[in-house]
Amino acid sequence: MNRRDALAVACVFCLLPVASEAQSLGSPDQPASVIDRPRIQWKAHKHSLNCVAISPDGRTLASSSVDEAEIKLWSLPEAKLLARLKGHRKPAWVLAFAPDGKTLASGSWDKTIKLWSLPEGRLLATLAGHT
Repeated sequence: MNRRDALAVACVFCLLPVASEAQSLGSPDQPASVIDRPRIQWKAHKHSLNCVAISPDGRTLASSSVDEAEIKLWSLPEAKLLARLKGHRKPAWVLAFAPDGKTLASGSWDKTIKLWSLPEGRLLATLAGHT
């Protein structure tokens, strides 16, 4: 998955307009281009999303919803559900992959940060104490 496709996925999940307000991308080795439509779209959660994150290699997307305390991991571009990460008591509102793609950090409304081992989704640690 290239950078343009990854942004298209993120735009779909974050409900950003991609056709009406063109998003420009560019890099030193690739000229800027315009995203005119989502490349991938699927129903990931029952309700609105809080956050999405795409792994550094572009093969995995993590998503969290406003109504679920679990985090879902998806394969890209197939949109296949890989895992459900359960451990938070309230929805996660921030997700971030480590640069090597082997760890996912999630911050939740339950005032904890959890670190997950990937790809198996094993809980590594819980950081508490945020008020």
